[in-house]
Amino acid sequence: MEEVFKAGDIKFFYTMPRFQNPTGYSYNEKQKREILRLAGKYGVYITEDDYLADLELKERADSLYAMGEKERIIYIRSFSKTLLPGLRLGMAIIPDPLKKEFTIYKQSIDLNTPVLTQGALEIYLKSSMYKSHVVRTKKFYKHKMDVLRKACELTFQDNIIYHIPPTGIYAFIQTPSNITEKIVNRLSKQNILLNSIKSSFLDGFPVSEGIRLCVCNCEDDDLLRAVKLIKEEIEKLIKGEIEKVNGYKSKII
Repeated sequence: MEEVFKAGDIKFFYTMPRFQNPTGYSYNEKQKREILRLAGKYGVYITEDDYLADLELKERADSLYAMGEKERIIYIRSFSKTLLPGLRLGMAIIPDPLKKEFTIYKQSIDLNTPVLTQGALEIYLKSSMYKSHVVRTKKFYKHKMDVLRKACELTFQDNIIYHIPPTGIYAFIQTPSNITEKIVNRLSKQNILLNSIKSSFLDGFPVSEGIRLCVCNCEDDDLLRAVKLIKEEIEKLIKGEIEKVNGYKSKII
């Protein structure tokens, strides 16, 4: 990160510090402090997308905004994942030097946020209903990740790398080079919808191979079935690639 900050004219660093999309990874405290140090050293604003803060299980897992210099951090939150996607309402804490430009830009897009929607959300947040909803939601996603983790431990053993966070929406399975899209396409025909993580990388940056799993709207049996079929497809495709290479070598000989 320091090499990027040092080499380029970087103004903003966008990051999801916890339960990142698409891999589900979270920064630890040491990593957060290093990001804050580098941003301060090179004069970079941090845009912190803390979209799943309400699902956090650790009481002391502070946001970058809570840990750092407030005038260098743009903190944004969403209620789409933890409350209602159709609500289309989020929040942002903007440093004073950027508020004027931010307001002008937002008004050029939608003029203003509907007052009725904001009022309904305010009532819900101030009541005990939202707290109760968050408790249920945290329990739900923790259970789904526990099921997914157990399935991966039993199915993959040590030959496939994966990351299943303690909670959240997304998890990650690393796949061998050049077969990710084939896995996604094959399993879609069996009503298992996966995503390659390639689309999450910016042009010009190194691209990793892997599959994003989403546990939303999944029954426990669906997760078990998906993991089993992912392993089968990986093994089939690897075997096919090996046979293809061996056949090519035989022709050369």
